[in-house]
Amino acid sequence: MYLSSGNSRCVNRVVGVSIDYTALVKMPKKVPLGPAQRLAVQIKVVARMQKECSEYEKEVVMNEARIQKMRDDGKDPYDIKKQEEVLAESHMMIPDSKNRLEAAVETLDGLVKELTGDEEVDQAVVEEASALVASLTA
Repeated sequence: MYLSSGNSRCVNRVVGVSIDYTALVKMPKKVPLGPAQRLAVQIKVVARMQKECSEYEKEVVMNEARIQKMRDDGKDPYDIKKQEEVLAESHMMIPDSKNRLEAAVETLDGLVKELTGDEEVDQAVVEEASALVASLTA
């Protein structure tokens, strides 16, 4: 069996049977999120991106220490070179994750401005999000 290109039909060459799987797969409908849910999701996105940035920075420090220990122990230069490549990848991920964090903070800031004073949303959560934005933009 193979998946034919361009559609969701599966053809069994041995038997010569063609089965259309599109009728069997039901995609769930997307339910639009309310303002409170959008705010909660965006707060979690910012928290996750913040954690990701700090983890990459910890990884860089850890890899630098590992490379230095390998040099001190006289390990194989090939192994050291490979660890330096891992370190370079970690260095490349820091600016990328910081850019994504900045974009998430901007989105959260826009959402906070939009929802300030909205009666549907708990204003304590809006204040919490506002404080998070203020702490990250300072």
